[in-house]
Amino acid sequence: RSRDFWLLALAAAPFGAQGIVVGANSIPYLMHHGATAQAAALAPFAMSLGAIAGPLVLGSLADRIHPRLLFLGLCGALCLAFGGLMIGPGFVASLALLVVCGVVGGSMMPVYAALIGRLFGVAAFGQVMGLAALVGIPMLFLTPIGFGQAVDRTGGYAAGLMGLVGLIAVAMTLFALLPAGPARRATPVALPAIG
Repeated sequence: RSRDFWLLALAAAPFGAQGIVVGANSIPYLMHHGATAQAAALAPFAMSLGAIAGPLVLGSLADRIHPRLLFLGLCGALCLAFGGLMIGPGFVASLALLVVCGVVGGSMMPVYAALIGRLFGVAAFGQVMGLAALVGIPMLFLTPIGFGQAVDRTGGYAAGLMGLVGLIAVAMTLFALLPAGPARRATPVALPAIG
């Protein structure tokens, strides 16, 4: 029944979905743009570097900057990365853009956790996290299928990447509608006695 819950759950869903799509298509994308299979195999490595570096920086920032603002920044970074990949900028530039995708994917969880804690308090953290994951399941299934169909029908990746930009733009709008006020205080919950 909480408006904030639905805004958060629907906004976060595209992040998991785009991570699956980009991870599965990074090597074929590079090969489509002329890279050898050996060179294209660097794509997961590049994304992993970003996924390691991202949480180290953005995880600590989430304690000092409202995580809603950080999510808006992650949305913007993804849109720029996808926009760059749409034009097929060359091997090195494409790897750099995949690093950006890795940074966003790796940073999502600490920023997301900080946002849940800020909006709903620690006492409701597990419930919100679990229910929001259920809300995102349809997008996790449908986005890779839609992306694959776009690639098959057009013979390229631009249309699928444009679709991802559209999803992230919707997520950005939903994140912008979330409250930007101070963190809620967690209310203690009485646990049932055991034994």
